[in-house]
Amino acid sequence: MKQALAAIFAAASLLVSSAAFASPDYPADINTDLGISCAAQPCTVCHATSSGGGVPVTGFGIALVSEGLVVSSPASLKAALTAADQKKLGGSPSYIDSLKACKDPNAASGGGAVQTIGYGCSTSGGGGIPGGAMIAVSALCALALGRKLRR
Repeated sequence: MKQALAAIFAAASLLVSSAAFASPDYPADINTDLGISCAAQPCTVCHATSSGGGVPVTGFGIALVSEGLVVSSPASLKAALTAADQKKLGGSPSYIDSLKACKDPNAASGGGAVQTIGYGCSTSGGGGIPGGAMIAVSALCALALGRKLRR
C-alpha cells in the first residue's frame, strides 16, 4: 500500500505543467540583451508550445543550449546570445540578425514578422492545468500520503 501511495504521489508531481519550469523573463531578456525594440518573441521561438517550458526544440533554441543556455539563468542567456551572434549561427541571415530585424529566427530565410502575444513563458496561458492548481494537488497528495504512512 505504501508503494502504491508513493507511486500516486510521484505521478501527481509529474503532472505539474512543464511551463512551470520555463524562464518567464527570457522573451523580454532577449530584447534587452540584443537592444531590440519590437515585440518580445513568443515562447515558440525556442519551445514547442506558446506556454514555453521543457527542452528547446527549435533551431534557435537548440543553438542557444549548445552555447550554454540553462533554465532560469539570465547570465547564461546573455552569454549564449553573444556567442550565437559572434558565430553567426543559423546561416544567412543569422538567428541574431533575424531577431534584430524583428523576424522569426527559425524561418528558413529569416522568416516573417514576429507574432505578438499577450503573455510570456509562464504557468498561465498555455491551456494546460495552471501551476498553482498543480501545487495544490501535489500538496494534497503529500498530506494524504503522510497521513497514510503514519497509520
